[in-house]
Amino acid sequence: NPSEVAAFLSRNKSLIDLLEEIPEHLREQFGEDQNLVLRFFLDPEDPTAHCLHIRVPTRLETRNARELLRKFDEDWWNKNEINSDFKIFVNLEFIK
Repeated sequence: NPSEVAAFLSRNKSLIDLLEEIPEHLREQFGEDQNLVLRFFLDPEDPTAHCLHIRVPTRLETRNARELLRKFDEDWWNKNEINSDFKIFVNLEFIK
């Protein structure tokens, strides 16, 4: 949904620098060839609750993938998440 992402970022310009940094730090854990998915999310029960979801597609075993995400959280994201005003969420997406 590129148009929704663009509209959201035009209203939340402070998120752009953070969005540019996140891939580098995720790739430190998941590998340089890691593709990420950016999605706009609007809570249907709360139309004011807009956010972005960054999905990390993985075929890794659940335990291993969660450990890598935990390391990303501890090494970088926990210190920087507050800069997103809790409008960016990073999650795993298990694929077959």
